[in-house]
Amino acid sequence: MEFTHLLRLYYMKTIISPSNDLLVMEKKTLYSETVKGASSTYFFDLRAAKNGKPYLSIVESRKGNEGAFERVRMLVLSPDFDKFAAALAKAVAQSQETVVAS
Repeated sequence: MEFTHLLRLYYMKTIISPSNDLLVMEKKTLYSETVKGASSTYFFDLRAAKNGKPYLSIVESRKGNEGAFERVRMLVLSPDFDKFAAALAKAVAQSQETVVAS
């Protein structure tokens, strides 16, 4: 296992929420959606932590050079949902403006 993968696993297990509660991952999915892209598949899962607070898990899955699937996961905690959505909307709008201007 690569060092970066081990580091990512360690990071996933030790995320601290803004209220300083340890965010314990639990498989309680509130909503799920899959987006199939050109070379990747994205999984959007809204889940509830053990403390009941929701968080968004975004996973990118793609086939690596050796044929095995590689996964990258990102978590967005509920206090940051609006900021994350606004930044994503701005980035998408900017990318569309850039394509039109080219």
